[in-house]
Amino acid sequence: MNIINIIGRVGQEPKLLNTQSGNKFYSLNVVSNSKKNGEEKSTWYNCSLFNYSEKFIQYVKKGSAVIITGTLQTPYIYEARDGSNKVSLDVIVNSINFSPFSGKKEEEEEERQVIQEGQAKQEAVQIDEDLPF
Repeated sequence: MNIINIIGRVGQEPKLLNTQSGNKFYSLNVVSNSKKNGEEKSTWYNCSLFNYSEKFIQYVKKGSAVIITGTLQTPYIYEARDGSNKVSLDVIVNSINFSPFSGKKEEEEEERQVIQEGQAKQEAVQIDEDLPF
């Protein structure tokens, strides 16, 4: 089984595209940063989201901190505009969620407070037995 987890930021606004067979999907790029030997490295992923509602996608914006779980497709090498070889990392997204932590201390503290306030205000939800699911 091939599963990848990515914590990163959205690099562009999601685009609604069509497959050759006419199925609609959203495409977006996500960047994940890491440090190795004191040097920061960015890795970009081309993410495809099938079966996601426009209500959810409207909140995914450039710069949004997200957590993605998906399937990594076979990487392929292509020639960039500058003539250098690049590797494309394509991911079919199984789930996408907003990250509660942005990586910036001030924003993290604000987000943490909002999450804690939301959890404090949560009330028990009564489940109607007549629901079809």
